[in-house]
Amino acid sequence: MRSTLRHLRIRIRVAVAALSVGLIVASTVGGSAVAFNAGPGGLPAGCTWTIHELPMPPGWIDGFARRGDGSSFVGYGTDPGGAVRSLLWRQGAVTELASPGGAEAEALDVNRRGAVLAFTHFQRPRPFVWINGRVVPLAVPAGATSTIGYAINDAGIIVGSAVVAGATHGIVWSLRSPQRYRDLGVADGSLDLNDLTETGVIVGSSQTSDPFTGPIRALRGTVAEGLSSLPGVDPAQDSHAARAAGRYVIGIGQVPGAAADRSGVLWKGDVATALPPAMGALAVNSKGLVAGYISDGRSRVTTWAAGTTWTLPDLSDFAPLGNSAANDVMEDGTVIGGSTTADGRSVPVTWTCG
Repeated sequence: MRSTLRHLRIRIRVAVAALSVGLIVASTVGGSAVAFNAGPGGLPAGCTWTIHELPMPPGWIDGFARRGDGSSFVGYGTDPGGAVRSLLWRQGAVTELASPGGAEAEALDVNRRGAVLAFTHFQRPRPFVWINGRVVPLAVPAGATSTIGYAINDAGIIVGSAVVAGATHGIVWSLRSPQRYRDLGVADGSLDLNDLTETGVIVGSSQTSDPFTGPIRALRGTVAEGLSSLPGVDPAQDSHAARAAGRYVIGIGQVPGAAADRSGVLWKGDVATALPPAMGALAVNSKGLVAGYISDGRSRVTTWAAGTTWTLPDLSDFAPLGNSAANDVMEDGTVIGGSTTADGRSVPVTWTCG
């Protein structure tokens, strides 16, 4: 079971994948607010990145911040007893969130109305929403062996996936009726829904049931109009859509004419742009600021916008367990994720550019 959970964490970090409480569009946790000007991605021209460690409850270890809105963040940590728990960071303080039956759980996303999306660490993972101290389980398909919601928008629409009879189905929920769901099917044979925008645009990927018979397709669309392949990448090569904000989508794919080792892709509308070589894209905001990593023998958090690349600092040079990982980027340019300390602890952090 522990290996399964590690696999889920890796999948959520790099694919999806699936956090924002409050109405303030400026970072008040782990750093000062960032003013916008004409710099790339809405960042101040010539700004310098700074890393900030987020607090953890006393005695807790191995925390990670997943998503946020700049004023609040959610993620997880390991308590003194070794159990994984959901955490909320707001106004400089950290709070443990309740879960169904007190089960181990991880928070994946949050909307501006304060609804935190999470999933339990049962043998059959199940999604739920934490709202002002109240735990609301989400309906799951009959016979599902694993169901996870990865993203929630301010309207309370949730997207995710469920494994039923060995096939992955794309699932959509609404907080207006959490005990109901809409099954978007399996598309080519397996459908993952990874993220959605505030206007209800959904992104994800599909693949044939046998992963060796065809490429993965990056998809975009809506519940009403359905999903279709994102253009601008080689359809014979794997592509994947991980996150979306405004007109932007990030993921992986092979842009024709780009170097063969370029896998990170930024879509603006229907136009696909290859990211720098060896850069993986994990998050994007509506200004086109991409957060991800450079993989060149060391895990380094990297941001990119309009042709400009920044390498973000680590808490330490602790290499055996990696250095840092980013998972989201706020509208004000704040990046959130985790970094490894000199003594090997993984702690939640933010990065700001000012």
